[in-house]
Amino acid sequence: MPPALRARVLQSLSGDARSRAGGKRPLAGSRQLRLLVALGVVVLSVALLLTYRKSRADFETQKTALILEYKRQTRPFDTDFRLRVERVDEFLKAAHEEYQGDHIADSFRRNLARLDEALRGPLVYVRGPLDGFRALAERRSTWEDAGPDAFIRCLIHPPSGVEEKTLLRHLGKIYEPRAFAERFVNLDAAFAAQAFVDSEFLADLEATSFLREVKTMERKLRGERLSEAWGFASVATLGYLLDEPKAPGVASDFDGEAVHFVRLGVIDLMSGVTLLRMRRKVSPEWISEKSRLMYSRELDSCRLAFEVRQEIVQR
Repeated sequence: MPPALRARVLQSLSGDARSRAGGKRPLAGSRQLRLLVALGVVVLSVALLLTYRKSRADFETQKTALILEYKRQTRPFDTDFRLRVERVDEFLKAAHEEYQGDHIADSFRRNLARLDEALRGPLVYVRGPLDGFRALAERRSTWEDAGPDAFIRCLIHPPSGVEEKTLLRHLGKIYEPRAFAERFVNLDAAFAAQAFVDSEFLADLEATSFLREVKTMERKLRGERLSEAWGFASVATLGYLLDEPKAPGVASDFDGEAVHFVRLGVIDLMSGVTLLRMRRKVSPEWISEKSRLMYSRELDSCRLAFEVRQEIVQR
């Protein structure tokens, strides 16, 4: 091959090699790649930063909203609320102690209007065995078995007489679902609300730094159903009827009613003053055999309420 042609071929091949390798600037491609990588890192960092800031903003918003919701729901549970809860608890704890004797406040004597005013509600009512509230757990689970029974219903809305038929008709009226709507406050809910307020919930909520914990505490707050205890914030009166143990060997009716003594009363929860206190004997022996199978306790209780009102009038 002529020298001149050989030189041109070698020059041509060298030029193609440089083109495939990036021309005369072989480092330019790697620099562009590094720039792209750096730009990607910057974009990713900015995105992560914005995402983090948004998540923290969402966290702070939800945490603040939950704190405000907690304060809204617990606002009714003030010092007066605590005082009422403590007085009910103290009374139940000491209920089994020696009876202090009958007492009718001067404002109640010959004045059923004053009794009716005290029972106008909302009010708390407890019925249970005399020694059934000594333990804290018993005092914290009173409502299911100690809610508004025939005695307090008939004390508020008395029957026209104590004949069995009259009482049965009256019981049918006072046990209608709407007869005492919003009249009685759930005592269990009040105890539970007080315990929740005394817990570390708010302190834990204010200290948390995690959104998942806020979500968990939000569900817990919702599950407390604090609104069920709001009515206790306006309660002024405690009514009660406590059953003393029946004498050994005394037979009981199908619903557990038997000849025994009961202690009953009305207490002003704000002042702690006892407005009414009585101890009376009840007996289902006057009730017909048919009614005693199903309504012995209710009939006995309603008759007792009627007799209490009559006694107040006569004193």
